[in-house]
Parts: sequence; C-alpha cells; structure tokens
Amino acid sequence: MPLRLNLRPYEQIMINGAVITNLRRRSFLAIHNQARIIPGKFILKASRAETPVRRIYFAAQMAYVFSEDPEQFDQWVEEFDSRMAEVISIVSNQEILAKLAEATAYFQKRIFYKSLRVIQEVMEYEEKLLALAGTPPPPAFGDGLNPPKEGAEDDAPSDHDTF
Repeated sequence: MPLRLNLRPYEQIMINGAVITNLRRRSFLAIHNQARIIPGKFILKASRAETPVRRIYFAAQMAYVFSEDPEQFDQWVEEFDSRMAEVISIVSNQEILAKLAEATAYFQKRIFYKSLRVIQEVMEYEEKLLALAGTPPPPAFGDGLNPPKEGAEDDAPSDHDTF
C-alpha cells in the first residue's frame, strides 16, 4: 500500500533530501517504496536552529536526510550526540530527560521520524521556558508553504532551476 500525500498549493516537502514545492493546485502523490520524507511544516532551516533543542532537532533531521551517505551521516550523528549530551547535562526535569532518552533511542535505531516527533515535544517545552524568561525564539517551523513572490511566474523554469 503506497503512502499517499496530499499537497496544498505552494506546500513544500522534502523527499530523500530534495525539497519539492507544489505549485498552484492541490496535488496528490503516491510513494510506492521506502523514502525519507519530511513535510515542509516540519523542516527546520539552519537559520532557525538557534536554541539548544532546535540544534538537536536539526542534527537529527540532517542525519535522516543523509542516512544513505555514510560520511555525511556520521558527521550529523556526531553532532546529534554532542548536542544531546550538552542539553542532558543542563536539564533537571525528569519528564524532559525521559523524552530526550526516548528520542535518542529512536535515533539510534534509525527510526528518525519518531525521534524528530519526540524532539518537537521537547522544543515546545523549551519555547515555554524561553517565553517565561522573556526571550521567546521565533517560530521553529513555517506553515510549509512557499508562495511565489508578487509578480513572479511560479511554474516557468528560472535561471535558478537545476535539471
């Protein structure tokens, strides 16, 4: 049974490391084999990985994306381990420590999607703490939509397109 995806106009999705943007109309995709998929609304851009837990998420996301490239994968696993150790050393909340352990266990078993979902829960906790401290970070994720700039022709190839 294929995985069925429903993409809204201008919605983005990452499949096997490629960012795909749907254009003007709703589209439906069927994925018939194993693929590394991250919906656009859960893609964390490097520029938004500015808190300790977001850095963990970004490293896990990149390990997932590069899981078929041993050199890149090893680099991101090392980054994940380093960032995770850093956060665990400063967290005292037992519930959050359990979540971090759960995310690490999924990550080590290469169940990246579940690891990312658990890290998102910890990100929500981190954002609440930062808001209480008076320094709320900007939203980690967008809505997954990437509408064209005013007056841009969105379905014509540009000089930035690569084939």
